[in-house]
Amino acid sequence: MYTQVKIILTIRLLLTSVLVAIKYNEDDYYSNTYYAKIGGINLEEINKLEIAFLDMINWNLFIEHNFFNKYKSFLLKYCKDKIQTKK
Repeated sequence: MYTQVKIILTIRLLLTSVLVAIKYNEDDYYSNTYYAKIGGINLEEINKLEIAFLDMINWNLFIEHNFFNKYKSFLLKYCKDKIQTKK
């Protein structure tokens, strides 16, 4: 059960972060109703998640290039290691 909760929370975090990133980077994007529907949650919940996420990051959506590259490298290495261990 604990694993199911972690998966649900991870999906909500991913959905919310993608929603915020799209709104930040794109001039034309789908409504929160659309993202709620594809995420399997209701509109009220996705709106609350979006505000909570923005509050947690202090509404600071800009990321310095070197900071982005640092975490991109970590993520790529992690994925590469995971793929290699499955072979």
